[in-house]
Amino acid sequence: MFAVYYNYCWQTRLKGTTGKKRLIAAIMVGLAGHVWSFDELFDAVRTPSLP
Repeated sequence: MFAVYYNYCWQTRLKGTTGKKRLIAAIMVGLAGHVWSFDELFDAVRTPSLP
């Protein structure tokens, strides 16, 4: 769950003194359209997806 949190929820900052946040990994590769909240992540993990 930590890896999913890191890729969908955690926004790191760019190097330097600007303090700008970089895009999350899931947005960069096209898996997500926005930064997920912890509640969204928890609901996605808790609810199984059926084929």
